[in-house]
Amino acid sequence: MNQSSSKPVDISVIVVNYRSGLLLKKCLEHLFAARFPGQMEITVVNNSPGDGCQAMLDQYFPEVRLIAPGRNLGFGPACNLAFADVRGEFVLLLNPDAFIPENALEISVDYLRQYPKVAVAGAQLTTESGEWQPSARCFQSVFDKFFVLSGLSARFPKSKLFGRVDMTWWDHGEPRAVDWVVGAFFMIRTEMGRALDWFDERFFLYFEELDLCRRAIAEGWEVHYLPDVIVPHVGGACSAEMDPATVSGAQITLFRLFAEALYYAKHHGRIGALSMLGLEIWWCRLRWLRNRLKRGVEAERKAQALARHVAMIKLALSETNYGTHIPAMPWNPDPKAYKESFP
Repeated sequence: MNQSSSKPVDISVIVVNYRSGLLLKKCLEHLFAARFPGQMEITVVNNSPGDGCQAMLDQYFPEVRLIAPGRNLGFGPACNLAFADVRGEFVLLLNPDAFIPENALEISVDYLRQYPKVAVAGAQLTTESGEWQPSARCFQSVFDKFFVLSGLSARFPKSKLFGRVDMTWWDHGEPRAVDWVVGAFFMIRTEMGRALDWFDERFFLYFEELDLCRRAIAEGWEVHYLPDVIVPHVGGACSAEMDPATVSGAQITLFRLFAEALYYAKHHGRIGALSMLGLEIWWCRLRWLRNRLKRGVEAERKAQALARHVAMIKLALSETNYGTHIPAMPWNPDPKAYKESFP
């Protein structure tokens, strides 16, 4: 790998850090070990001031450019800050918990140069132990959401109907055009990114890559999945997936719900947001009723969790006016509000 010099840059790598700690160091170690013959520049946007990120970069990766906004901008806005002056022909968004193999960059760049209609390329993500993770997905309909909520997608993964969401019905053994790819490894043709003005900043966290892929396809570009780029991905480490019963876990859940409301309203109107999140309310209420009819501590715990989740969905719909209003960033209500709203 050659860090950028005066020569034209092939890849601009952007990593958004939020309390990633040693994962970020490991991510950058793999990135610098990549066998990429071209020119590359690397930028880290630090969304968690005071976490030691700058000291770590100064000590181990002085070549890496650091952007420190001094607060948590959210994922999409942080990326846009770095996009503003990228020099690469392609931009790679890489999660701090994703560790690229040596050939990942070369394969991806060669593929995008071979197929100029492809604007976004994604990898096959795995766990660190090599287990398959969903990486290529379709644009979800209300029927697809029902299949996921009901468990039909998990029960019949090889069905073209029930397995649509994560495209589990095919073997993922060859490159192909898909609706969207997961953003842990997300290579963008810079020409397209600039034409579409990069990420829509209404999304603080979640749905920004889905929205960009949708806009790219609408403009005649293609999004492709690359099975030969196999990237181990811890998963959830960057978004701090936690028990929704905790304050932090509830905030992360709200990030998803707010973004989902905004996304579906943007592309399908208020009825789209209400349909998708209304279905989730309906399903949670059915499960709540089933648990209320049972006896025991576990059934009571599940019923309370479902009631809390319904309350969060209603809050997301209310605060976004069914997806038509962008609430103040970073969608982080006072923790006291959780105790009052979600008993």
